[in-house]
Amino acid sequence: MARLYGAANIGHEFLGKTTATVSDIYAFSSEPDDWAGEVAIGGAIDWQAGKLQYAAFAEITATTGFSTGSYSYGGNLGLKVKF
Repeated sequence: MARLYGAANIGHEFLGKTTATVSDIYAFSSEPDDWAGEVAIGGAIDWQAGKLQYAAFAEITATTGFSTGSYSYGGNLGLKVKF
């Protein structure tokens, strides 16, 4: 069986700025947009060979911040096997 899907998400960052210090040498910080949107498309296919069940899937995402226009892209690929 094959499946295709799409998703749209809106997220809000409640914590604000994040900082991490590495060995008192360098402080990394990040201040994400308060609001961000994400869209995703993906698909999966399932099949069986004997007693083994397989599922392969793929998904790609694109995210953008509403305030600064920052963006990111990502993806996932996977294979599941049940025996």
